Amino acid sequence: MHLTVLAGGSLAVACVMTTPAPAFDPVSVSGDQPTIVLSRLGTYRSGNFSDSAIEGPPAYDWERRRLYFPLKTKQRIDVLDITNPSEPVRDFKIDLDFLAEPLDGIAYNGKILAAAFKGVGKSAPGIVALLDRDGRLKALPIPVGPQPSAIRFTRDRRKLLVAGRGEASGDYSEDPEGTLTIIDTCNRDVCKKAKVDSVDFRRFNNRRQELINLGVRLYGPNASVAQDLEPESIAVAPDDRTAWLTLQRNNALAVIDLKKAEVTQIVPLGFKDHSRPGAGLDASDRDGRINIASWPLRSWYQPDAIAAYPSGGGVFLVTANEGDPRDFERYTEVTTVAELRLDRTAFPQAAALQRPENLGRLQVTTVDGDTDGDGDYDALYAFGGRSFSIRSASGHLIFDSGDAFERIMAQAVPTSFNASDTSNRLDDRSPSRGPEPEPLDVGSIGEKTYAFVGFERLGGVIAYDITDPARPRFEQYINNRNFAVDPAACIGVANAPPACAEIGDLSVEGVLFIPASQSPIGVPLLVLTHETSESLTLYRIDPTQ
Repeated sequence: MHLTVLAGGSLAVACVMTTPAPAFDPVSVSGDQPTIVLSRLGTYRSGNFSDSAIEGPPAYDWERRRLYFPLKTKQRIDVLDITNPSEPVRDFKIDLDFLAEPLDGIAYNGKILAAAFKGVGKSAPGIVALLDRDGRLKALPIPVGPQPSAIRFTRDRRKLLVAGRGEASGDYSEDPEGTLTIIDTCNRDVCKKAKVDSVDFRRFNNRRQELINLGVRLYGPNASVAQDLEPESIAVAPDDRTAWLTLQRNNALAVIDLKKAEVTQIVPLGFKDHSRPGAGLDASDRDGRINIASWPLRSWYQPDAIAAYPSGGGVFLVTANEGDPRDFERYTEVTTVAELRLDRTAFPQAAALQRPENLGRLQVTTVDGDTDGDGDYDALYAFGGRSFSIRSASGHLIFDSGDAFERIMAQAVPTSFNASDTSNRLDDRSPSRGPEPEPLDVGSIGEKTYAFVGFERLGGVIAYDITDPARPRFEQYINNRNFAVDPAACIGVANAPPACAEIGDLSVEGVLFIPASQSPIGVPLLVLTHETSESLTLYRIDPTQ
């Protein structure tokens, strides 16, 4: 792959800067012959730094040019006027303290602003509040499954889907079931008495061994299948007949028939073989360098965000393969390669592999890999693909980006490669899950379709042309983060130093594509929300020709 580093984001400055230049320019890397270019417009900041500030993407009222920006730490939604997206300003705020439970996500369908909230305790039902576009409560809150993890409307905007993760407590004394709640909004508005369907996984409880044999990860202590499966994110088919849920820790997808309100299939996603060319990774923070290499190692894809899009008469799924182990207070599957006893036949170079500068510090699971049950490990499984994938509607893998993300980031920020959102230190996240691709969105520009994937740790967003699902093309990586400022000096500090005002954006949590037809400036926009910096940044998307 040929990469061109654009020093200081020069393409962006040349054509779109409508305000005085900021103290720093975004890092930007483009692929060979890109068809689009992203350039930063404006940023809105809440004035705070946190490690749990944002849950999910913003919502957009295109008729009034408003963005709904959810702020979990403040239990409110900031409503931003983006008539001039170079200068987003808060129009008003929606305080949600009266609901008490933590805000977990929002969605908007043109009439209803839906907000999901956790209950108090792992097993407590979540709730969904239905508000009008100005934040006034329209009906009594609706109970949904425990721990809402994603909320979205169907494409016709008539039904609201809420995924309930149902994660266990730290000691597994509680383990609620995973769910999907389907709420009928009565012709895009609020029903006097809403029809609510709760979808669960109980019909698979007697198929546990069958699912395990297929490759679904079911391993929670004493958990039924329904308890073990943990929905994370939602995608909806173009015809609104089918939804897909990522079951992140289970490394699987659930296929939902929305008309029947039932799960029709659980699809295992398989593993990534890091010994193959183009599928390497940087596994160590103790070698003092960037070293993206092949290793005798596998990883579970474990996607977080998912989106569906049509192409060539079919429907395809795009996933951001973040990875997420069960790592609780009194139960963990996480260990390192150095701590495992490796089978000498499978790993004749075990001693070398277990050195800290090689695989020794890489986090892997204790659950998988002892294939013959003799107490040593015949295979190694890490968490997350550090990639994005495209799959068929049935879950068949068509494309995976391999090690492209890490290679592109090595070009873009060689001195802070695989840094965390809380540190600029080189290789900080290499032994864990690397840059952690988490949120994504898909949008059409002209006759092409693009995927935009955000990164929780290093930050920034990457764009690919996915018009041909089998041959995606890298377009651009852009990151509005100032690596000259140390995040540790800003996060959780009561009187943060002045330099923190110029830190940029830390930890992408939400990605929202706005098509040209709904944009206040007539060109497509991309909106990123950031968890650690509690900021929202808008980018414009222009053709390169």
